Amino acid sequence: MSRRGFTLIELLVVIAIIAILAAILFPVFAKAREKARQASCASNEKQLSLGVLMYAQDYDARPPLVYDDGTGSANRIIWPKKVMPYVKNTQVLKCPSGPDGNNNWPQYDMAAYYGLIMGHVLPEGQTAGRSLGTWTRPAEIIMLMEGSWYTHFCPTCHPTNTTCGTSYCPTINNPDVDIHNEGANYAYWDGHIKWQKSTNMTGSADPWGHNGL
Repeated sequence: MSRRGFTLIELLVVIAIIAILAAILFPVFAKAREKARQASCASNEKQLSLGVLMYAQDYDARPPLVYDDGTGSANRIIWPKKVMPYVKNTQVLKCPSGPDGNNNWPQYDMAAYYGLIMGHVLPEGQTAGRSLGTWTRPAEIIMLMEGSWYTHFCPTCHPTNTTCGTSYCPTINNPDVDIHNEGANYAYWDGHIKWQKSTNMTGSADPWGHNGL
C-alpha cells in the first residue's frame, strides 16, 4: 500500500495559515501582557501617592519638596527618600515596563521612575511647600506621572503653554506617556490612579495646574 505525503503546496498553505494566526495573536498577547504590567504600575503609583499624602499629614499638610537642596546640591534629598519611611519598599519606584532606575544622579542612593509634578503644582527646589488646603480641585490635578523622579508641569503641546520648552516636559512624543498601550498611569492629589491615553493629556482639561489648583 502506497503512502501519500504532504505536497509542497499543502505544506506552504499550512505555513501560511500558521503565519497569519501568529500575526493576529502575537499583538493580542503583547497587549494583554502590557495590560498586566499597567496594573502593576498602577499599584506602585497608588502606594507612592499614599506615601506622599501620609508625609503631608505629618508636615502641616505640606507635601515633600520635589528635591531639597537645603544643605547644598551635593547633599540633595529627592522626594522618594522622604516618603520611603511611609512606603517601606523601594521596588515600587520601578515600573515593570520602564528602566530599572531613571535619573539616579551620582549623589543619590535612590532612583525613581515616577515623578512629582514641578511648577505650578509644587515649587522647584528648596522652596516652601504648598499646603494641600489650597487645592480646590485635587481630583483633577496630577500628583505623579511616569518618566523620572521629577517632571515639569508644562507639556510642550498644551494649548495654554507659551514659555516652557524644557525637554523634561511630557509631550505626545515622549515615550513615558505612551508606555502602557499608548497611555500611562497618573496619580491625582485626591489619591486615585487613572490610566490616560497620551492624546488625552494635551487637551484643554489642564491636569497640570496651569489655571490653578
